[in-house]
Formats: sequence, C-alpha cells, structure tokens
Amino acid sequence: MNKMKILYQWHAARDSVLRHGGAQPFFILLFFYSFILSSCGDFFELETQEALKAAKITIGQHVVALAPGDAYKVPVSFTPADVPTTSVFWLTENDEVATVRNDSVVGVAEGLTRLFAFSVLDNLRDTCYAYVLPPLEVIAGRYPYDMVVYADVDVHGTRLTQANATDYRVIAFVGNQVRGIGQMRQHNGKEYMELRVWGPAPTSDEQVELRCYLAKAARIEVFATGSLTFDGLQHGSLKHPLQLVLDDKAKVYLPEIEEETTDDNPIIDDGDKAEFEGDDSDFPADDDDE
Repeated sequence: MNKMKILYQWHAARDSVLRHGGAQPFFILLFFYSFILSSCGDFFELETQEALKAAKITIGQHVVALAPGDAYKVPVSFTPADVPTTSVFWLTENDEVATVRNDSVVGVAEGLTRLFAFSVLDNLRDTCYAYVLPPLEVIAGRYPYDMVVYADVDVHGTRLTQANATDYRVIAFVGNQVRGIGQMRQHNGKEYMELRVWGPAPTSDEQVELRCYLAKAARIEVFATGSLTFDGLQHGSLKHPLQLVLDDKAKVYLPEIEEETTDDNPIIDDGDKAEFEGDDSDFPADDDDE
C-alpha cells in the first residue's frame, strides 16, 4: 500500500463518517490516519521514489498526422501501469504548425513539428512528431487539365460512403502537393467515389500517389494500387470502378524527418525554467543529469 492509496481511503472514510457518524468519530478517524502517515512517511516516500526510478512514459504514436483544424488525443502509456499519477503536460516545438489544447494535438498549418510529453512525475518524458497536411481543398482553376478516377474504397473492412466520408479522406498527391480530393457521388442508388486529379499539362510523367487520411486515427496510409501516371484519361468507370483497398498490410505514410538535435529540450531554454513552479529540481532533468 502506498501513500496515494491511503489518501484515497482517507477521503472515502471521511465522507462516510461525516454522513453517518457526526463530528466526534470524524476527529478520531483524523487522528488515526495522521498517525499512520506521520509514522510511515519515510517508508512511503522511499517506496515511491524507488518506483519512479523504474517508471517510463511512452507515446503510442511516432507520427501524428492531422488536417488543419483537426484534433487528436495522442495515446500515452506508463510502465508500470500503477504509477502514482498519469497526468501529462505537452509542449510543441512550433505552435504555428500544431498546438495542444485540452490534452489534444490540434493541426494549425502545413508542416512538421516535434511534440514533447512530460509527466508530472520526476523527469519522465517522450517525444513524437505532428505532421499537418496541406489544406484539403483543390481549386480547379489552379490547373487547366485533369484526369478522373472512379473507385470503390474499402478501409480496413469499412466501405467508404457519404456517411463516413469525413473520417476517410482519399487524397491524390504529387510529391507532397495535393492535386485532388475524392468526393462521394451517387448514381441510380449506388455510391462511388469520384477523384479528379489536376495537373499543369494534358499528359506528363508526374506520378500521382493515392493516400487515405484516417482522421480518427491521425494516420495516413497509401493504397496498394501504387502510383498512377498523370495521363489525362479516365481510370475506372461507374460500371467497373477501380478498387482501392487498405488492409493490415497497407503502408503508413511517414514524412521525411530530419535527424533530431542532440538537445533533448530544444524548445526550452534556461529562461523558460522560471515558468515552472518551484526551483530547478521541479524541472525535468536532462538525460546527462540522470
């Protein structure tokens, strides 16, 4: 039993005594728990400190992919699972790309930035990246030519429909440039996806890669059909649509990430430490100090 458990039991017992027993039993209970905590304090502090030395925080996703304006609560786990508290606060390397609100990462503008998760326990921390997509809009007038794809889309066993179209966005990329966004259509009661891909010339050697943005999972996956060459033609038809499928073998798209700096906390300088309550001992220590 640790101090956190004793405090929890104290609150429960206190409420019960005040509801049923009145003030006198309450003061007896207060004396009893005060005696336990004061006499065993050193033991419990030592137990907690030893547990923290072996504790670890882990972000469950190396890259969080978001469209501008989308939010995602990044999964965080602790080892061991029974650490005294799992409270986490976040910092972002570039809040013009992504920020954190109410424990959720929010995409702000296209780009890539690093996120830092700090536990309120000792010096536990971990990092991940937030990749924010370009705005998911294509202005047809930007390019004079197009090619079209008619497709049925299956995302891990879920068929893409008008009802779930915002959860799964099919996007055509040339490099990292958005050239088309799939739109759900209906003809004679049958739903299908129409994807118009825009380009600067009637035909070219540009390679168009079809990716799917899974908004609820904050992840981008690549369709196994591979890339299409921009040829100005029609691919698939209403009668025989192209089959776009994502399964467990689907490739997860990861942006190019430059090698991390040797500084564990590049977004924090010595002046920032004053923003934390307490002295420097309350601030997460560098790995070199561990």
